[in-house]
Amino acid sequence: MNIGSRQSYIVLACLAYIGLALVWILLSDQWLASIMDLESVVWLSSAKGVFFVLVSGIGFYFVLQGVPSAVAEKAAHSSLSDILAVHRIPRWLTYALAILLIVSIQIVYFRISPIFDNAPLLILFMLPVILAALLGGLGPGLIATFAAAAATAYNIRPVGYFAIESVLNVFHWGLLILNGLTISLISEAMYSSRQREVRRRLQLEKTSRELGASEAQFRRLFQEAPLGMALVDSAGGIPAQNARFEALFGYPKSELNSLADWWPKAYPDPVYREQVKADWGVALRRSAKSKGDTQGREYRVVCKDGSERTVQVYGISLLDGMLFMFLDVTESRKAEQRLKLWTESFERAQVGLIISDAQNNTISSVNPAFAQQRGYSCDEMIGMHLSRLFPAERLEDIRYQLQALNESPHEVFETEHVRKDGRRFPVLIDISVLRNQQQRPINRVAFVIDLTERKRAEQALAAVQAHSDNQQARARLAILNQMQDANDARLRSETALAALKESESRIKLFIDYAPASLAMFDRDMRYLACSRRWLDDYQLGDRELFGLSHYAVFPEISENWKDIHRRGMAGEIIRVDEDRFIRRDGQAQWLRWEVRPWYLEGGEVGGIVIFTEDITARLIAKQALRNSEARLRVLIGTIPDLICLKDLSGVYLLCNPVLEKLIGKREADILGHTDYDLFDAEQADFFRGNDRLALEAAGPVINEEWLTFAEGGYRGLFQTVKTSVANAEGQVIGILAISRDITQLRQAEQNLRAINSNLEARVAERTAELEAINQSLESFVYSVSHDLKAPLRGIEGYSQLLAEDYGQALDDDGRFFIANIRAGVERMGALIDDLLAYSRMERRKLASQRLDLVALVEQALREKADDIAVRDVEIVTDLSPVWVQGDINGLSLALRNLLENALKFSAKTVRPRIEVSFRLEGDNVVVQIADNGIGFDMMYHDQIFEIFQRLHRQEDYPGTGIGLALVRKAMQRMGGSVWAESAPGQGARFYVQLPVARPDE
Repeated sequence: MNIGSRQSYIVLACLAYIGLALVWILLSDQWLASIMDLESVVWLSSAKGVFFVLVSGIGFYFVLQGVPSAVAEKAAHSSLSDILAVHRIPRWLTYALAILLIVSIQIVYFRISPIFDNAPLLILFMLPVILAALLGGLGPGLIATFAAAAATAYNIRPVGYFAIESVLNVFHWGLLILNGLTISLISEAMYSSRQREVRRRLQLEKTSRELGASEAQFRRLFQEAPLGMALVDSAGGIPAQNARFEALFGYPKSELNSLADWWPKAYPDPVYREQVKADWGVALRRSAKSKGDTQGREYRVVCKDGSERTVQVYGISLLDGMLFMFLDVTESRKAEQRLKLWTESFERAQVGLIISDAQNNTISSVNPAFAQQRGYSCDEMIGMHLSRLFPAERLEDIRYQLQALNESPHEVFETEHVRKDGRRFPVLIDISVLRNQQQRPINRVAFVIDLTERKRAEQALAAVQAHSDNQQARARLAILNQMQDANDARLRSETALAALKESESRIKLFIDYAPASLAMFDRDMRYLACSRRWLDDYQLGDRELFGLSHYAVFPEISENWKDIHRRGMAGEIIRVDEDRFIRRDGQAQWLRWEVRPWYLEGGEVGGIVIFTEDITARLIAKQALRNSEARLRVLIGTIPDLICLKDLSGVYLLCNPVLEKLIGKREADILGHTDYDLFDAEQADFFRGNDRLALEAAGPVINEEWLTFAEGGYRGLFQTVKTSVANAEGQVIGILAISRDITQLRQAEQNLRAINSNLEARVAERTAELEAINQSLESFVYSVSHDLKAPLRGIEGYSQLLAEDYGQALDDDGRFFIANIRAGVERMGALIDDLLAYSRMERRKLASQRLDLVALVEQALREKADDIAVRDVEIVTDLSPVWVQGDINGLSLALRNLLENALKFSAKTVRPRIEVSFRLEGDNVVVQIADNGIGFDMMYHDQIFEIFQRLHRQEDYPGTGIGLALVRKAMQRMGGSVWAESAPGQGARFYVQLPVARPDE
């Protein structure tokens, strides 16, 4: 109660006191003056004043106890009944007050008894008895009753002897005692009942506050959770969603009222939508059988802006629905796809690729092409020392090259490799060094090209040249030795010439079909021969080049190249592995070339041979591979999840910085080792067991494990996904593991479960308490009804006997008093019956079923047919067939009470008329019961549905004031409503709204 209410309370109390005092003083003095002399009036006024001071003092005691606090939000007790129940005056004072009141009435009786011919005036002593019982309960009521009985026995003739001679006086005296006992018992019962009601209400208020605080805590946790959450009730509605859910998907609460709104928005593809629904249906049925939560499932969800997100959906079962949580894994899945793409590119490349450890010079990873060229499998080469790839005599050169790589980021050189069977073959190695943040070499990535075919071509060319030189020498020697014999010389000359032509033909044939770009020039750089590969590489088609100048064919040749040609003519061998050559059309071409002189028989340089190889595509591929490897390393290094790649034997091939923090070692110290080298035996066994499960499973294996980081000591719960990795042929070659920290997610789930568990326990506890209170209240109501009806039956029986046996002996006032007593008893019995009916309506279990509304209305009219006929009431009905969902007893009671109400308040109308009709409003039916009676003011609309609230006097329109309260209670319990429309003198229209029953209900 606020300050305004407090002021109103004080003002009303003061006005009530002033009015009571004025009425007491003025009216009582006027009445006394009319029946008594002046001296008696003065004496009695003094006694009356003393009595009024006592009564008003007691009243002020209770009024002041109930004054609300000026600063309180709400008064703890603001009604008179609450004040009487809580602020009870001391017991001794009530006993003293009871005696004092009886003494005061006895004094008054002495002063006024002569006026009434010394009649006993027993009715005077009922006031102190009633007041003592109301203020003090059973004890003071009994004291006042017995004191009043003693005083009246003293007053009854013969006065002063405590002897009652008249049977009628004995009856009156006994009735006084009986009324005193009854009122004392009723007052004590009312006080005890009110005390229990106040305690029950305080307990309910405390429970409500605790539930409100718990709900507020749950809502705060729900709104501030880092995961998207949505609450779905058992009917499929979405009553709540948190801020993360809206930020994740973009759908505000106004657009998602139920699952019917969510499905087409999140899954616009109808086929995928039905698949998701079926999948979730199976999951929910499984969780219902196991009475557990629904594990995370991964789906593609379309957001409001049209984007698509991959989320893992978890479900937690609640009492009246499900709590769904959404974990966004879109970026993780994209990173996994990109990582898989780079891994497949590495595995399927046709160029030999190798990654080695720069610290211990062991092989970390090779692709299938590299392993096959050397006769190994990829697994056999993992962990192999680099020295096993090279011949023994080349190891010193290799160590020199590797030391040079510590300073240089890139090197290209030729050497030889050794196959598994011991055979050697030439290779071209292109090495790049990967460094850590401290610029220390960590890994080396190399592209290795097999030069076997090129070396074979070079050797074949050298053999052809040597053979040609030998043939020319032999031909010249034969001519000199046979000059004397012309015929022999000519014959030998022709033979040698034929052999030479045959040799040149073979040389030309070999050069033409050589597998490399090869061209032979004389000293003037004129073409002597060239291979077809030369024509193809330099886009010369089938052009005949013999005898043409090289500078005429390629006018774009720079002076630098011409200088190289001159150096070759001088006998120098020049070789470059990578050289950029710009063609006349502006196209850039990368060449690997070698210029060698060829010699005449006399040892003079006859010209040069140019060998070139177009390595443009190779360099582009190498650069692309180098870029992809760099991107792959950056990607793996920036992913916040723990990532590692192992081979089938458990040796680490790849890891990211998160794994380094877990183990407490650098990547160089991890790669090439197993779990048994890095963890204790128990932890290593656990990891290897999960690896074997991943290898045996057809798909990814998900498990949860607690990990403690060596760096920083952090310990958290990680969800690990392990899957086997296969090469292009489908052969499993390793295990990929990705772990995500889900510690906060599990903590949030545990908090939610704890809150839900506590909330359910508290609700169950409070429900049990309420049921116990209701049971106690029900027992009390039946006990009180029995205790109240017992004395009423006695009063009713005695009054009936009195009327029948002594009615003729009584005067008109006596018979009038008996009639009033019987009417009061009858009204008290009706009031108790209605209270019991209201209590039963509050507690009894409803039986909801399909009901024929027309049949129920007609049955109610038949029950009231006699009253309708006696009062000549016109009944007008407009009843279309309709079925409603409700409780047959509750609905029948409501219709009967509304008809009784209409009959009662239209009884004094000249032509009473009652109309009953139906109308449909959506899924509801509205029943109208209208009369043309006295009506009422709409300002009292809410008051007429309250219990004990009446707008008319009992004498005019009898009733208990509970009928309409019963109607409203019945409608509320059946999910319906009741209201009225009226105006004074214009009748009243009462409306009842109920849900229409569906055919399948």
